[in-house]
Amino acid sequence: WWQSGMAQEARGDPPRDDVLLRGSSSFSAFEAPSRRASGVSRREYRDKKQDFAKLAEACPALRAHLVPRPCGRKGETIDFEREESVEELTRCTLSHEFGVSWERPPQSLIPPVPNRYTYLLWLRDLLASTGHLGSSAPEARGVDVGTGGTLIYPLLGASAFGWRFLATECCAESLRWARRNLAANPRLGGLIEVRDSGGGYLAGVLDDGDGGGGAATYDFTMCNPPFFDEAEERTLHKPGHGGRANELRCPGGELAFASSLVDDSIVLGPRVTWYTTMVGRKRTLGALVSRLRGEDRVKEFRTTTFVCGRTTRWGLAWTLSSVSLVPGFGALGGASGEAQAEGREEKKRRRREAKREKKRLAREQDQGEEERGVPPSSSVLPSSWLPPSSSVL
Repeated sequence: WWQSGMAQEARGDPPRDDVLLRGSSSFSAFEAPSRRASGVSRREYRDKKQDFAKLAEACPALRAHLVPRPCGRKGETIDFEREESVEELTRCTLSHEFGVSWERPPQSLIPPVPNRYTYLLWLRDLLASTGHLGSSAPEARGVDVGTGGTLIYPLLGASAFGWRFLATECCAESLRWARRNLAANPRLGGLIEVRDSGGGYLAGVLDDGDGGGGAATYDFTMCNPPFFDEAEERTLHKPGHGGRANELRCPGGELAFASSLVDDSIVLGPRVTWYTTMVGRKRTLGALVSRLRGEDRVKEFRTTTFVCGRTTRWGLAWTLSSVSLVPGFGALGGASGEAQAEGREEKKRRRREAKREKKRLAREQDQGEEERGVPPSSSVLPSSWLPPSSSVL
């Protein structure tokens, strides 16, 4: 969950590769922001694993939540099935790595910081690839649809990149907590606005409070919609991450929610450069891609895969504006060819590590069996395991 891995194909109902995109990309390495608020380099933390013991030195409250790594491996980790441990890890990471003060609303979802931050990294590269983020436009202005009480995306985006956010939410309790988390970070107060959506998605919500003319424009929208349908069992929800009913369920599940975003994007048109959403099921991605391919006004759409440990999510972006890639970016989802090559090398490296780990565990098992007097599993027994009168043919 915490250590990011390379994007992998997941089981489900995937769309065909040629349907996935006019361009697709994957980003996976967790990187903490540099001391400068902008210009974070993905390579700075390319193979850096989260050191929980070191983080506990900076955040003593985390020490009580450390446990030995399984299978006799060196080091310490976190029990990710304990909500209090995951909550403390999130709080310490936001404080130490991003300078963000944060409180979790009771029983709410605990946002995995690497997953949320990777979404923002993809947005940053997406905007840069089409010239909407650079030396002439260093700041981006975005909308977080359904920000929740954690306010996680605006807090991360504003602190790491200096972006401006309109954070919308319809739940009164979540609005109260979002404003509380914003008040705890006064340096970000001028970058984030928390607004009651009144149950809407985008159309109407963006006009409300924008000066009456409805002329405000945005570089992007983002969303992490409720995963489950109201009638669906929560059998797939992982323990240790919490979650209120309104965060996990909505009528029709994530497909219906994301489809409403597409509907509103057709109404708003080019007032937003890139409309984006994250989804938790690949078949949802396929259905949305099919919908976008049938919309004449959609000029371009792109997909990506986010993998953090064993958790896979998909990102989808579409635009009703005429966009073109700036020099230095490839044609695949805003990722350069170099970034994709790095991804392939990372995937190979992880496979090599998995093979080495498998061999190491096999050796340890054989050693343990030998100490207990159990013959090894080899089909040819060594002479030390044979009676004196036996011979090996």
